[in-house]
Amino acid sequence: MAREVQQLTGTKRWKAFLGSVLPVLVVLNLFKSAGRAKFYLNCTQNVEAGSLHKPKRLIQVMYGIAGDGDDTLHEFEVSLKSLLMSSPTDSDLTIHLLTDKAAHNAIDDIFQRTKIASWSMRNQVTIETYNLESRVAEFTDFIVSKTRTDMNYSIAKHSIANYFGLLAYKVIKPSTGFILNLDTDVIIMADLEALWKHVDESCLFQWASNGGFVLFNLNREDEIWQHIGAFKKVTSSKANGHIGDQRLMDMVNISFPEKVATLPDEWYVTLSRLKKKGRLQKLRRDGVGMMHLNGNQAVTESSFIATPQLRQKSEKDGWGLAKYYIDISWSWAKFLAESHREEGDGFPINIIHKQTSDDTSVAVSGGINEAHSPELVWIMAYPNSGTTYTLALMEQVTESSMATNYMGDVLQPIPDVPLYQDQPQGPFWRGPSVKPLPETSVLVKTHCAGYKESPAEVYDMSLSQYVRGCGRTTILNPKSKNIDGWYDPHGVHKAIHVIRSPFDNLIARFNNYLFKQDRRGKHPYEKNREGFRAFCRTRDSNFDIKYQKSKMPSSVKNLAKRTICHDNVLAYVLWHNRAFEAIDRLQLNAMQIRYEDYEDKFNTTLPKILDFLDLPKTGPPLEFFSGHHYDDYYTHEDRENVMALAKQLASERTWEVIRRYFE
Repeated sequence: MAREVQQLTGTKRWKAFLGSVLPVLVVLNLFKSAGRAKFYLNCTQNVEAGSLHKPKRLIQVMYGIAGDGDDTLHEFEVSLKSLLMSSPTDSDLTIHLLTDKAAHNAIDDIFQRTKIASWSMRNQVTIETYNLESRVAEFTDFIVSKTRTDMNYSIAKHSIANYFGLLAYKVIKPSTGFILNLDTDVIIMADLEALWKHVDESCLFQWASNGGFVLFNLNREDEIWQHIGAFKKVTSSKANGHIGDQRLMDMVNISFPEKVATLPDEWYVTLSRLKKKGRLQKLRRDGVGMMHLNGNQAVTESSFIATPQLRQKSEKDGWGLAKYYIDISWSWAKFLAESHREEGDGFPINIIHKQTSDDTSVAVSGGINEAHSPELVWIMAYPNSGTTYTLALMEQVTESSMATNYMGDVLQPIPDVPLYQDQPQGPFWRGPSVKPLPETSVLVKTHCAGYKESPAEVYDMSLSQYVRGCGRTTILNPKSKNIDGWYDPHGVHKAIHVIRSPFDNLIARFNNYLFKQDRRGKHPYEKNREGFRAFCRTRDSNFDIKYQKSKMPSSVKNLAKRTICHDNVLAYVLWHNRAFEAIDRLQLNAMQIRYEDYEDKFNTTLPKILDFLDLPKTGPPLEFFSGHHYDDYYTHEDRENVMALAKQLASERTWEVIRRYFE
């Protein structure tokens, strides 16, 4: 009984203890929870305020490409496809393309055909192209001065593009940091963020003794050349005396091993090194980040076609996996790349063209994805078809300035002010001191391409070259010859396509030639029928030599041979063929006018142009002087031959608009 009382008493005491302590514990726990909640709230607020936000890492890659050979372009296309499909999950990506002129034009053709500017990515992807044609001689002299060796054989063997990676610091802004240099026969198999985790900030470059996959510290790349220049002798490791970019890096690596870091094995997967060591699946059981299909220098085909390991059954789970990127279509690649987007529209691929030369080094930003005001509207015309009059007419009736691609145009004062601040290479206008810009649309003169090249070049010109020419500009350079600039044609959405009689246009071209010669104090021909026919005889001479390397079929050559001023007729027709095709490719909202409409239908033509440009008429129109018609300059046979050649060359749409001039 005493024990029970004692137990009861102990129980009561325990309950009393809990009754007094638990409220305190609860209160303390509430304070503790409140503190946690307060901390959590503050943390959330900080994240929303951006204090804990880390900016996205920028991963940068570069290719060096020269020439427009099918093998190189096929390799680049596959490599680029793999890179975009493996684009970083949490980082932005910039791809730098260092090229010569031929490669620059060919790559633009790839962009057009694959339509990668229409892709929408998870993170921002930017492609920057550099046409380094004007700097090839400078770079060659620099390499020779540093190596003190005749590099002609070495450069010819692998092209100057082989050294672009080591010269990138002279082209790309120095604040870039680390940049991955890729050969075109490299396929990216994994997210490059995994590679960037291994970047050694202390080194000049990071590699695995292979020049086709190198991480350069661009901020210190000039140190590599300082070391090369300090060597007593730069020698080849090969009997043929070849000194490639890899040999130069080898010498730096051997002499200064503390300044060079090594890449992990998964980023050192080169065919030339591993093909004799067994199946790739066994050699790299844990996976690979890239595949470099090198070691095929003896063949002239693309490595992605010539490499036998791609087709071997024993390598279907190894090297053969590269075929996935080779075979997959661009439309499927786009679908897969865009499937990684988070909710929303994603980031369109931004293509920026940059040009560097001895006289200028300025960025040329494309119109893609950029809002510009006023809207740029091309007036597309074969030269001497009425562009100058149309610009002057629009300036007078709208009391505002128009623009041109050509800084040295006949407009006065000279148009030398870039239309848009982010496009310093044009188009150009004369500035607000002359007349203000219109609010909605500004008309811009362009002759595109295919009117001043040699006849063979005009005939063989691709549509991509023509489209690119529509964005070509001329920049006056008082120190030397004028400089070609460029802006991206894809920023244009409207155009006025002007057509003029080929017979009158040809005489106008002749008169323009005489005018330019007269300014130089020369008078090669009389300004009359006899002078014109003498001019054409000169133009038509040496026909076979001019077209010796052209792809022109004999049927066209035979017609051209008997046509007066055949080169101008040929250029005129092909120019309009490509104008229609360019309008389709760029999906331009376009209207057509005829030069003769200013004479026959002025009162209806002017309102149509103003309505198309969405501009008001506030001033009086500029009087149009039709000038002479030159029917007597041509014989009946001349006209028949011009018609036969034009009909043979003209597309269906071109013939539809020019056939009236032969009726």
